[in-house]
Amino acid sequence: MDEQRYLINGRIFAAQDPGLQEALARIYGTPARPRCLCIAEGVEMYVSKFKDFVIKRMPETAAEHRPTCPSYEPPASDSGLGEVLGQAIIERGPEGVELRLDFPLTRRIGRSFATVDPQRPGEITVARKTLSLRGLLHYLWERAGFNRWYPRMQGKRSYWVLRKFLLQASEEVETKGLRLAERVFIPEHFSRDHAAEIAERRHQALSILLSPDPDLHFKMMIALGELKAFNETTLGYHLYFRHLPDRPFFIEKTAGAPTGDRGVPRTGV
Repeated sequence: MDEQRYLINGRIFAAQDPGLQEALARIYGTPARPRCLCIAEGVEMYVSKFKDFVIKRMPETAAEHRPTCPSYEPPASDSGLGEVLGQAIIERGPEGVELRLDFPLTRRIGRSFATVDPQRPGEITVARKTLSLRGLLHYLWERAGFNRWYPRMQGKRSYWVLRKFLLQASEEVETKGLRLAERVFIPEHFSRDHAAEIAERRHQALSILLSPDPDLHFKMMIALGELKAFNETTLGYHLYFRHLPDRPFFIEKTAGAPTGDRGVPRTGV
């Protein structure tokens, strides 16, 4: 896999160049764009700002990159992505992607709540394609770059790295009128020495679940984590994530049932 090189304001930078961040800071928010030099004429990219500046691929340019370039992806028509691109996945611009999900992010007490578009009498409609919960996870995994393997990542794809880049990917996505990152919870790497601080940040992140909208629609979140245990209780199941030892999630029996001796659920949550 080739290391990426970029042309920025007439100067070439390698992906690991110590001066790259300073160069990106100078062009962030301006019309200037870096160019990926995987091919002779270069491919235009754009700059996003998270904790650091990050160079991202422009929409619909994945196939323009050299096949050995980390930014390359085959045409969407060659994969399952082509089935949902433009309907369930709508690219609004360099930093704007809208996803249409087939599950709600709000609920009324006692039942889930999904918004239904009004339909005129006698109007014939075709159901829009949407993303399932599994499809959303696959999309975030791909957008974070974890659908590829790079030799330099040997031994470096730790939980901390996975969490960082999955959260970055969710920052770039909108769904149901909100930024997806507002509804994605991934536990921090647990440390006994900082357990109190971690618990406080977790409480702040999850407090959104206890704040209903004026019309009493309660907000819902998507929790992502490494499954540690799935234990049956009288009323349902307790699901434990690794790095979240003191906060189990409760699952009703209708949502998933264990199979085999290890209690592995049939359906994910």
